Amino acid sequence: MAVIADKYFNEFNMPGVIHYNNPLEFLNIINETINGNIDKVSLVKQGRQHLNEVLHIDLLNKQRYKILKGL
Repeated sequence: MAVIADKYFNEFNMPGVIHYNNPLEFLNIINETINGNIDKVSLVKQGRQHLNEVLHIDLLNKQRYKILKGL
């Protein structure tokens, strides 16, 4: 399932997340999802690709190493 988040939550401002501004928009997103009008698979792939590029453990460990080496 794709992630649905209020625009207020900046930490969810990333590819693959569906944003809404109010309860009516949220309801419309849910209805569109149920009706098959939202490509959930594509959104999940976008989100996973982004997370793998930004938060993959190998990348995080390299960043940690650089920080520790600079101490």
